[in-house]
Amino acid sequence: MTGRLLPVVWLVAAGIALWTCSAPAQSVTGDLAAPESHRALDSIPADTLINDSLPPPRDEGVDTLVNYSADVIDFDVLRRVTVLSGNATITYKDMTLEAGQIEVDWDRQLLTAAALSDTGFLDTGRTMIDTIIQRGRPHFTQAGDDFFGEEIAYNMKTRYGRVRGGVTTYEDGFYYGEQFKRLSPDVISVQDGSFTTCDDDTPHYHFEAKRLKVMVGRRVVARPVILYMEDVPCLAAPYGIFPQQHGRTSGILIPTFGESASQGRFLRDLGYYWAISDYMDTQASIDYYERFGILGRGGWRYTKRYVLDGDARFDFNTQRQGSQHRRDYSIAAHHNHVLDRNTRLALSGAYASSRTYVQNVGSVQDQLNQQLQSNVTLGKSWDNSPWTMNVNVNYTQYLNLDTWNTTLPAISLSHRSGQLFPPPKAPHNIRGAAAPRETNPPWYRAFSWTYSVAARNELAMPKQLREEGLMLGLIGLDGRPRANLSLRGDDSTTVYQKDGLVHRGGLSANAKLFKYFNFNPRINAVSLWTRRAVRYLADGKQLDRADEYGAFHRTTFDVGGSMTTKLYGLAQNPLGMGASFRHVMTPSVGFTYRPDFSDEAWGYFETATLPDGRSHTYDRFPSSENISGAGGTSQGLSERFSFDVGHLFQMKTGDPELETEKKFDLLSWNMGTGADVKRDSLRWDNLGMSFRTSVPGTIIGPMQNVSLDVTTSHSFYEGAGSRRVRRFFWERDDAKWYAPLDLLSASMDVGFTLQAPSLGEWVGVSDRGAPSALDDTLAVVPEESATEPFNPADLRGQRSRPAEEMRLPATGAPSQLYQMPLSIAVNLRQNRDYVGHSTTSSMSARATFSLTPKWDINFDYTFDLDRKEVRNTNVFVTRDLHCWEATFSWSPLGYRPGYFLRIGLKSPQLRDVKIERHRGAGLGGYF
Repeated sequence: MTGRLLPVVWLVAAGIALWTCSAPAQSVTGDLAAPESHRALDSIPADTLINDSLPPPRDEGVDTLVNYSADVIDFDVLRRVTVLSGNATITYKDMTLEAGQIEVDWDRQLLTAAALSDTGFLDTGRTMIDTIIQRGRPHFTQAGDDFFGEEIAYNMKTRYGRVRGGVTTYEDGFYYGEQFKRLSPDVISVQDGSFTTCDDDTPHYHFEAKRLKVMVGRRVVARPVILYMEDVPCLAAPYGIFPQQHGRTSGILIPTFGESASQGRFLRDLGYYWAISDYMDTQASIDYYERFGILGRGGWRYTKRYVLDGDARFDFNTQRQGSQHRRDYSIAAHHNHVLDRNTRLALSGAYASSRTYVQNVGSVQDQLNQQLQSNVTLGKSWDNSPWTMNVNVNYTQYLNLDTWNTTLPAISLSHRSGQLFPPPKAPHNIRGAAAPRETNPPWYRAFSWTYSVAARNELAMPKQLREEGLMLGLIGLDGRPRANLSLRGDDSTTVYQKDGLVHRGGLSANAKLFKYFNFNPRINAVSLWTRRAVRYLADGKQLDRADEYGAFHRTTFDVGGSMTTKLYGLAQNPLGMGASFRHVMTPSVGFTYRPDFSDEAWGYFETATLPDGRSHTYDRFPSSENISGAGGTSQGLSERFSFDVGHLFQMKTGDPELETEKKFDLLSWNMGTGADVKRDSLRWDNLGMSFRTSVPGTIIGPMQNVSLDVTTSHSFYEGAGSRRVRRFFWERDDAKWYAPLDLLSASMDVGFTLQAPSLGEWVGVSDRGAPSALDDTLAVVPEESATEPFNPADLRGQRSRPAEEMRLPATGAPSQLYQMPLSIAVNLRQNRDYVGHSTTSSMSARATFSLTPKWDINFDYTFDLDRKEVRNTNVFVTRDLHCWEATFSWSPLGYRPGYFLRIGLKSPQLRDVKIERHRGAGLGGYF
């Protein structure tokens, strides 16, 4: 009918019929005249009409325009039906329906979409018809819903629909079904459906069920459900639940079945997780071991952002050891609470019914730690105040020693660093006044001070016999006294108490001298206040312990300072190297003076003398008798100088204007020593030196990122065995000019990476003509001899992707053996003690390589070069199985040898669909 004029009478009759039947009023969006837009029981080609819009019928529930387009549009005036054929599209509100053909029933407000039949050709010349195929498979989208199907029906009034032979996606899952039907806005019923997360044309697995109920955003319930691997049924269950909800959701924890050589058959992690609210949740599970017994655990967590958070855990086990049964348990809890913006409370506690509980069922860290700790801390600060306060109560139980200690309580008050002479503040009596600015602050503004005080009351039961006296050593033939013998009681359950206060204060300054030197003078003081002082009284041939009780104090201090500067050396493009070099030298010198607090004038040391003239000078406030942080009383006058020099060599290449500039450190070299001029002998400390260099990028061949660390310690004095004598090392008879110092110890650490994009490039062999590795079993090989054309209506092959995309073969050629990428990180470490004549050497390596694009292998290896034995080996293999993943971890040596094999789905919602196999030692690891 293209290009043909219609009789005026027929146009008038058609118009009257449309009007009397209350057909939707037309709205032409193209350049067509109104009389040509509707033709009853006839067709309009695409070159005549492209797009049209109809307002909804009056008073029939459709409250907005219905936009549609197609290659051909047919109107049945009597039945009030519109048929769209060829690339048909209808848009209504947020709904879009696309298909080869769409029928619109305006009376029922029903849309019905289906594909158009077409012929397929077997040969490229299109001379032989092979089969009938479907084109324009219906596609429905609305508010995040996306469906493909053989037939789609949609009611514009109720906004509910039905899909036959459909496929859709929710989250990361694909759903197929003979019929989809929306029961409510968030519930969809599926008849004879299946579900999978595999996006391959032929899914590697899927779950089939007679009925599926999809609760959008929550879960999918199927019954009965059968797990298929490809087309092979493997597992059946009366029903299945597949979570779809993001975040936390309540549900049963899927257990793990297995068998262990040491514990027999087992069932692990059978339990339930309950998301109580947005602020708390709880979980409980049990493990059953055929030979061991039952392990159980439960936990409760809660949190409210910026206010509080915490958790509580409970574990128990019922062991069977032969004919004996044991029941043990442990409890642990944590709580953190922000009472206000200046006050915080932290609590933690743990208890175990048996000190062997952690050793039997704890993690590796718990077994190494062997401690149970409880702690309560209250922190307080004040607005616009430099003061902070902490109150702490703690208890620690040492399970392996069966001992404990506690602090009841520990209170600390501290003042952060502040200026000793602060600048003037703004006047308080003048509104909006600002503090006066000092353009040149006076010299005394550089002084700052700190102060803190801590009060502690400590109790401990270390299972140590209390000291009751001393038996002084006799004088040997060489004139030297022998070691003293401590006399102790016989009660190992004695509880020791220590209490007191420790005051700490400091005064320091940061000044600039002569523009280039930084000068930092300082004075530090520590004062101990305690109720007890150690005292020994002579009693015949021994000294009895007779401590004094009262109010005692001990104050120690030191005075010192340091000065440092920086010197720079530059070399611009030396010898035409195209690079710049910089040398930064940082020398520093320090001095510390400390009085001899063992002098009787201070009163911190006393001397007890026996009738035979032997005497013992002792510290009245030893470290073992003081609270934590107080320490013992220092002895001897000290005037100590320290000398340090740091060297840093840097390199710069490139042009900053071209944005190609690169900077990196070539070498850092540091050395330091000290000397105490008040020592009677051996005044110089050991000289320590460290070297570090690293070269980034490729060095030679596959070698990259080389680093070298060397640390040495040297003595200025000659050694006699393990002691130093009063003679410089370079004064020996056989001294060498190039070795003026005695090397005491040295350590070296070398690291580098061997990395290449392919094995063939590493070994220098071209991969041309190299034998190819086995094709990956998941790769799709295109069938060149296919005898059937691709049918986009195929339920399994369509998915939600275009037909053209689905027909593409898998990309990438089969992997070649010589194309395997490889990376090996190597570390060589050696420590040598030249005094004790001992050496420790080891080599460790971590190799990472991919046998194929689907196989990844990590290998850790540690070898003891001294003992010529392997210290540790770990192998971790990962196999990408498309929608599945296989991991294998093997530790043949080490603390807990064993292996762990897991094959499971990648989908986060289906992580419990897995197969696991364990073997090893300990209930805390794998078996």
